[in-house]
Amino acid sequence: MAERVIRDEMVFPTDLEERLGVVLNGINTELKIATLLHLDVNPVDGRGIRERIRDTIGCGYLPFENAFRRYMETLQGIALVARETVIGGGGDVVKVSYSITDAGSRYGIPVAEHALRWGVDNGVSMFQVLGSTLSSGNSRAPYNRVRILEGAYTGETNEADLGRILGLNSTSTSHHLISLARIGFLNFSSAGAKPKGFSVYELINDSSEVPQSLKRRRLGERVVEWLKEKGEGDRNIIREELGCIPQDVSSILASLERWGVVRKKSGFKGNLRSKVLLLDEGKRFLEEVIFPIREHLRDGESLGNLLSNSDEFGVYVRNGIEIYSLVSPQINKRSKDERIEEVRRILDTSSGMTTREIGERLGLSNTQVLNFIRSIGGIETRKEGMEIKYYLSGGE
Repeated sequence: MAERVIRDEMVFPTDLEERLGVVLNGINTELKIATLLHLDVNPVDGRGIRERIRDTIGCGYLPFENAFRRYMETLQGIALVARETVIGGGGDVVKVSYSITDAGSRYGIPVAEHALRWGVDNGVSMFQVLGSTLSSGNSRAPYNRVRILEGAYTGETNEADLGRILGLNSTSTSHHLISLARIGFLNFSSAGAKPKGFSVYELINDSSEVPQSLKRRRLGERVVEWLKEKGEGDRNIIREELGCIPQDVSSILASLERWGVVRKKSGFKGNLRSKVLLLDEGKRFLEEVIFPIREHLRDGESLGNLLSNSDEFGVYVRNGIEIYSLVSPQINKRSKDERIEEVRRILDTSSGMTTREIGERLGLSNTQVLNFIRSIGGIETRKEGMEIKYYLSGGE
């Protein structure tokens, strides 16, 4: 029996919003963008696509071939790439390879080039903006984050309203808002779940200094430096940025306020518990990246000169991968020993923390943190209210 080829190609959506969700899932990392930009009508496997990219960038980081196979599987699932499986005479799989689809050529490649050019020119990875596609729910993080930015485009809004529009729970909405606030795309101020009120803090003047006699002076200096850089912020954002526990930040802000270093700029109580304001960088991303992509997906018109036809193509691909490699959680994944040392260091510099608090700082689950804690000697536990806190023996 002769070999036969099975071609699997998904149907590209006709609905504009579905199209946007599809292509955003295809451009949320520069390595995925590079994969898409190196595919053509000639089927290629993971090793082959890696070799093509290596020829383009020369030296520099690239993952193993299995990573590119996974990227192409993702792109196949969103109709930008077709999978071709060669079945041998005995019914066994001889080879699996991938090629670009008509939709991938018409819509995917121009969008990928447009996003790559903007990201490199602005020093921002698409992963920082769009996040991971490994999210739960009916829609993925890339589309949700764009919808959040668009929701804030017409003026100040809040977390609850955005969550209702997107059909997301408060945890997911807050996570996306914090991520977008970190890269300066919007201001997000939240009272969180427990506080009765909310306040934004700012320095009284740029020359404000931390008093020598202030308790936890080092943390106070970090808070002041953060406010000098950011201009203003609430305790939740400051805590998230500095990797501290809420009680410590609240105590420091209260002390700095008493010493006349900071002041409460504004506040709110009652049902309104958050504020979301789009900043210039977020507005520019929408106007220069997302709005043109929407128009392209509507009528298929060109987004401009194709980057692949430019002498700068290799430079953009290489720089894009370098930018992504600095922020990728997978590329920068810590070993078990490194994670244990991070947990130990956090406990050594704190006055006791819960597994949840440690997990929030390191991006780990409670179970993961607990496993790492069990590998550290000299740990004490104390129950405070309904919470269990962990301490290093001899600590505060």
